[in-house]
This record gives sequence, C-alpha cells and structure tokens, in this order.
Amino acid sequence: MFNTKLKKLSALMLVGASVSLTGCDLFDDDNGSSSNFASFEGDALKGALINAEVSLYHHTDVNKAIYTTSTDANGDYSFNAVLDQSGVYLIKVVADADTTMICDTDNCGTADNPIAFGETVPSELLTGVELSNVTFVEESEELTTIETQVNAVTSVATELLIVNLENSAPDLSTTSPEGFANMQEAVTVTVAAMFGVDVSEGTNVFDLQLPNLNDSAETAAADAAESGFAIINAAVTTAASDDIATSITTIVDSAATLADTNSTEAGEAWIAVQDALLDDAVMIAANENITLSPEAADAVVEIEKAANEGVDLSEIEDAVDEADKIVDSGGETGGASGGA
Repeated sequence: MFNTKLKKLSALMLVGASVSLTGCDLFDDDNGSSSNFASFEGDALKGALINAEVSLYHHTDVNKAIYTTSTDANGDYSFNAVLDQSGVYLIKVVADADTTMICDTDNCGTADNPIAFGETVPSELLTGVELSNVTFVEESEELTTIETQVNAVTSVATELLIVNLENSAPDLSTTSPEGFANMQEAVTVTVAAMFGVDVSEGTNVFDLQLPNLNDSAETAAADAAESGFAIINAAVTTAASDDIATSITTIVDSAATLADTNSTEAGEAWIAVQDALLDDAVMIAANENITLSPEAADAVVEIEKAANEGVDLSEIEDAVDEADKIVDSGGETGGASGGA
C-alpha cells in the first residue's frame, strides 16, 4: 500500500479545510447523463442532530451541493432529487447555528458544566461538527428510495474508504452497485478491527441503521452489530476531547492516518484514542437509562473485551490491505469476511 499523506478530498472529507478536486484523477470521471429520480431519507445520529444541514453531492463534483435540506425535530431528513448521474453520492451533515443535539452519553458537556443523557446540547457546543456517509444510486427510470443514516461511525468508515480509494484509484465510473457494496463491506471489516469488535460476513456499516440510544423502542429492537456500533457512536462524543467536534475529528483522523501510514506513531496514537473511546463505551453500555436488546449482550461483551485487551494493530493492517485489493478491483473480487 502507498504510504503517502492522506489527501482531504472535499467530497468525502469530514472536518477541516476544503480541497478542490481539480486535476485529481481519483474522482475525475463521468457516469452518464441520464436522469435518475431518487428519494433520500435517513437521520443524523451523534445523539439526534436537530436542525442540522444535510447536503447531497455526486462524487464528480463535490464543490456544489445537488440538494440541501435540514433535519427535523427528531434528527430525520427526507427529500426527492432529480439526478443527472448514477453512481457514488456523498451525504454530509453539518451543525450550524440552529443545530441542537440530544445527549446520548453520560455527559455531553464538561466536568464543570455537565449535560446529562437525554438533555439538549446547545448549538454553541456543536460548532464544527460534521458527519458523512456514502451511498450508491443505481441508474433507473423508476423512483429509487435511498435510506442512509449519517453518524460518527459512518464518518470513520467514509474516511477509511478514502484511504483505500487513494491507494488503489479504481475507475468509479465503471463500478457496479454490487462492487461498491463489496468495497463498503471490506471497509466495514477494517472499522470493526479498529474498534476491536466482531462483524458477521456481509455486514455493511454504511447501511446499518443504528438505534438512537434515547429511543427505548429502537434500542430494544436492535441486533448485536447495530447495538455495538450505536454504543461506539455515542462514545465518540467526548472520548478524545471535551469539545464534541474536536473529539470526532481526532478519532476520524487518527483512524485514517493509521490506515494510510501504518506507522508506529500512528499506531500509538490510535491505541490512545481507542482506549479512551472504549472506556466511555463500557460506561454507556451500563447506563440504566438505555434499554438494550438481548442481542446487544454479545456486543457489550466484545466492547468490554476490547477495552481491557486493546486492539491488534496487525489485524488492522491486514484488513486495510485486503480492502485495498477489493477496492482496486472495483469491488469485483467479492465481499469481505468479517471478524476481529
């Protein structure tokens, strides 16, 4: 794999300065010009993000949003769009001056100014929060419904996919829906290895609908993978910093740097981030205000084990290398098997 510095492509970047794609071969392709009619729906979950800006981009032109809307009082969004192209699309969620969040961990504030589970996090504490996910829209004359949740875990996964795309540079204009799903599944194995948890074969973290930990009906119905990643998603809030946006940025960037460089320094940085995050995840899993499903018990055991034993850096390296191979083939080498 290439050990070059990760480029922050504005199409898929999570936080930080925007980078133009002009002259960048990685996303410089055209996937046709026929119209596609799509209905997008989903939610923004880092705790439910209310009145957050939701924007849609095609991967070939990430400087101009195709559609922009806002999440509602539940953190949900929905919109219809006429798309000139099929293929890979980015959905980005950004907190603005009107955005609030429902706290999904023991304390979304600071020790001096705590914000308890279920309380509202004000907009001034969400400045700089940015989340993302990527999805594939098939060419179709029929109305296509795309359900996509955008959360902190999909933001990590999106950034890891960028690393694989930069390492391999496949022609996304020829990528099939099945091929892109195989890429996503391969990246999911890397995400699981990063956090020291298991995923079953075929799990696609980009498509998972994580339960809102403040909604007992959702948590009680969630399976092991959904529950485990929901707990990890909540732990991202202040695991790396008292500032929510900085914590998300630190975790996402640390994961991407490790995947990109596999250096000793990057490994040590990720271990420190992962230790803090999983310690918080253990506390969140024990929160008496959260009603977890019976299936979640296995996920909680894995999180506790990972918190005690740490992660296997060689397993992460192997997962990244395997994802590179699958992405390089356009996803046509088949899906990835899961496990950590």
